[in-house]
Amino acid sequence: MDLKTRTGHSTVAITADGTPHGKLLGIVASRDYRLSRMSTDLKVTEFMTPLDKLVTAPANTSLHDCNDIIWDNKINSLPLVDEQGNLQYMVFRKDYDSHKEHANELLDANKSYVVGAGINTRDYAERVARPRWSAGRGCASASTL
Repeated sequence: MDLKTRTGHSTVAITADGTPHGKLLGIVASRDYRLSRMSTDLKVTEFMTPLDKLVTAPANTSLHDCNDIIWDNKINSLPLVDEQGNLQYMVFRKDYDSHKEHANELLDANKSYVVGAGINTRDYAERVARPRWSAGRGCASASTL
């Protein structure tokens, strides 16, 4: 529950070793618990949706096919696992909805937003904080007019 509180995510994958790509045991979604009705002593395995009740797909499933699986099975998230049962990816219905709502968004091959910033070259140092490219991608446009 600390992870959910820290990240704000409503769905959290549960793996055997607690790592993002560990052996998938199940998921905890907002429908799986009610803090006001539960003991804080419960183990996550006591209220998570276990692997045998989840719809999953192979890690190499296309995004198009993942979206079809999500819609056909009326689920909100689809874990993608490798041959050993290790979690590789999670695909969410809300991401599909967001991409449909914002059809003109610019994404790279990994479905990450491509972003940029525009600055002028005259007095920007006094008015604007220097751009930071910590995400490892981006572009800048400068005007000399």
